[in-house]
Amino acid sequence: MGVRIGGGIGPVRASVGLRAPRGSGSGCLSLLLVSAAITAVSGWPWFLGTYLATQHGQAKGSTAYNLAGWIPEGAWIALVLVWLVVRASRNGKRKAAQRLAAAQQRAALAAHRVHMRQTNMPWYDPEARHFTHSTCTIAHRSEGSALRCRSKV
Repeated sequence: MGVRIGGGIGPVRASVGLRAPRGSGSGCLSLLLVSAAITAVSGWPWFLGTYLATQHGQAKGSTAYNLAGWIPEGAWIALVLVWLVVRASRNGKRKAAQRLAAAQQRAALAAHRVHMRQTNMPWYDPEARHFTHSTCTIAHRSEGSALRCRSKV
């Protein structure tokens, strides 16, 4: 499996994927780039809060500096977790609705088959992709050929 995202400028190449290209030393570089991206995405509220704290005169390492960093970071982590939980519950509800709709469709098709067999009228079987009627084992290509069938009683 060789899924990769990458590019390069001149002799410098980087790729992010499941497997680095053979003969290249870009494995460490891609790991470094992915780690930097994850840190930037997850830690930007802390960086923003501590930057604002230093702009308002707080010394690095002070309690106010740390609170200014960790309060927005905690809110960001909570927001991401809530988003993940909501997304997972929506996916579960959608899949359950799809399963219910498929079961209802199968039940309706079965009821339709029983009704058509009782009336001996030709009907289209979507699973077998042909027309049939109750007394015939022939797979008719059209409704007309099923109506003209000699085996129909």
